[in-house]
Amino acid sequence: MPGFTSADELLNEFATELRQHTYGISSFTQPKVTLSPLRAESVVTLLDGAAVRVELSGRGYAALAINQANVVPGNQAAVVPSEAFELLTGLLMAVSPGFQRAMHSHLYSKLLALSDSEPAPEPSGSDPVI
Repeated sequence: MPGFTSADELLNEFATELRQHTYGISSFTQPKVTLSPLRAESVVTLLDGAAVRVELSGRGYAALAINQANVVPGNQAAVVPSEAFELLTGLLMAVSPGFQRAMHSHLYSKLLALSDSEPAPEPSGSDPVI
């Protein structure tokens, strides 16, 4: 995780990462920055209804707390991991089975789109003409 030199840099990184993960989360609050120590915090609502307080600092992304009051009954309870993650994706994968499913679905649809846009390969078995 690179060190952040300014609050703007930290805020831009966090906001960009949150926007890039909207396929697998319900919502998020605009990150708020604290200057000493330099860190940003946002509340991310997962697809299962849990609200995770997420922090980005020089250590990486960390889950500070998880409120499961609105979790859909029958879903696995999320656990607050003790470590920091270099990427927001890693943190969300660790706390949310729903995010894992959404991410796999999102990646699969992107791969299908790529395979549909690729030209068909030449049939094998024929010798190239020289």
